[in-house]
This record gives sequence, C-alpha cells and structure tokens, in this order.
Amino acid sequence: MLGDKEAKNNSYMNQIYDLHYQAEDLIDSNPVDALKIARKIQSYGSNYFIAYTVSGLFIDIGTRFNEESLIKEGITLLQKYLKEITSKQELVPTAYYNLANGFSCLFGVKRGKNPYYGYFEDTEVNQAKEFFRKALEQRIDKPQFKSQIYVNLGNCYDEVGRAVEAQDCYTEALKLNPEHGMALGNKGQGLFFYAALSGEHQGTILKEAYTLLSQAIGKKITPEAHTTFLDYMRRIRLQVKDKQFFDESFDGFPGYKIQAESEFDEFLIRFCLEHKLYLNICNFCQRCDAAIGDTAIIQKMIANQTMI
Repeated sequence: MLGDKEAKNNSYMNQIYDLHYQAEDLIDSNPVDALKIARKIQSYGSNYFIAYTVSGLFIDIGTRFNEESLIKEGITLLQKYLKEITSKQELVPTAYYNLANGFSCLFGVKRGKNPYYGYFEDTEVNQAKEFFRKALEQRIDKPQFKSQIYVNLGNCYDEVGRAVEAQDCYTEALKLNPEHGMALGNKGQGLFFYAALSGEHQGTILKEAYTLLSQAIGKKITPEAHTTFLDYMRRIRLQVKDKQFFDESFDGFPGYKIQAESEFDEFLIRFCLEHKLYLNICNFCQRCDAAIGDTAIIQKMIANQTMI
C-alpha cells in the first residue's frame, strides 16, 4: 500500500496532469480559458514539475496569441529548472522538445512582425535546432512523438532556406509515421519550391509535391495548414498545363542503377552517393539515375560591369 506522503504526492501530480490536459484541449478553441488553467497550475507552487508542466502551455498559448512575453515566460521557466528536469530521464525528451518549440515559436512571431528578421544572423531558430537535436538523441518509445520532432526540426531548416535538410527531416518523420499529415504537407510544400530549380525534372517533382499535399489534407492537420496545402495544390494546377497530370497516380521513382567499367569506378560511385558528393539537383533524394554524376552547372551569371 502507498504511504500517506506518497499517496498525497500522486494525487497532487494527477491534479496537475488533469488541469494540463484540460488546458491543452482548449488552446485552439478557447486560448483565454486555456491560459487561466495554466495560471492555476502555476499557482500550485514553484518547482521543477510545475515548470515542466506549465511551460509548454505558455509557449503554445503565446504562439496562438502572437505574444512574445508569454512564449519567453515558458522558455525562462524551462531554463530555470532544466538541470533538475533533465535529471528525470522520463522528462528529458519532452523538456528539450518544449524548449526547442519555444525558441522556434519566438522566432516565428518575430518573423511575422518583420519578414526580414533573422537573415544572415544567429537567431532563436538556431537554438531551436540545437534542442530538437538533443531531444532526438534521447530514447523515445513513441514513434509519433519522434516523428513530430523531425517535422519541427525540418520546419527550422525551411525557415533559414536549407531546403534539402528540411526534406531529409520530413522523410525521417514519414518513416516513423507514414500518416503524419504535417510531414506530408510540409514535404510537398518544400518540393513545390524546389521544383522551380529542377529544370527537366520539374514535372516529376511537382507531381510528387501534389500527391503529398493531397494526402496531407485528408489527415489530422490544423485548419490553417489545411488552407495552406489546398492553396499550394491550386498553384500547381495553375502551373501545369496538361490536365492529365492530375489524373495519373504517382508511382514513385524507379531507383538508380550503377553502371561502372571497373570495381574501383563502382566504389567511387557508391562512395559519392553515400556521402552525397555529386553536384546535381537529385543528389538529396537518390531515387533515380539522375542522382549519379555532376550535372549541376551555372547556366547564367549576371554581374555589375563596373565590378569586372
């Protein structure tokens, strides 16, 4: 049987968890009441468990309100008790994940107010990437949670224009959870932009992007994401003249076949593929023969004549 102290402690923690779930359910529909519940949790005291529980709520609600101060409050709470929180192994992945989300959301709010914020400088998004990576280094038993971390890390790469790393993250997320709507949609959205750089492969990449976006809107995603993904599908339909393009199913890529004149040539090709050393636009995905060889060239370069 549980002792009185242990029973009281379990009751206390269960009360906090119950309030946390109530607040979490209200964030999208009624963020004002969600914040009231978060403040009620905070009134229970100042310790690592309260900080761990309430900080994520402050970050999510602050993001909903576009309120920097509330996001910063969540980040500060986590940082203050981080050493104590991360001494409890079961809390480590979520603590790093929440801290990463805090920095990522803070960057998003600032970028929303100033579209030029964060270019060519060290910002919150770099701190977010660091803590998402730390979360991924931990043992995570739930593949859906690990998939979400990869999606959020991919979003960070997208924010700073590192499209290839973002695609890698979304791919890892889908390996863990093939039904992850945001991974499908974000991957498709990223491919839409990448297609503009892909020359003769543009049609194939747009087809994959369209397929991923259409799969995403049938999954559990936010209303904002649903609207965004539909808009990208519309943009692809406007861009593609051949309407049969949308009737044909996307069957994936055929893979690549190595053709080498010697064992050493084959070794070099495999080495370049393994380490992604080839200079071509298909090097990041390596799902067809176009991934082999240095085919990327500068087709046009414009310079100020006074500088020549």
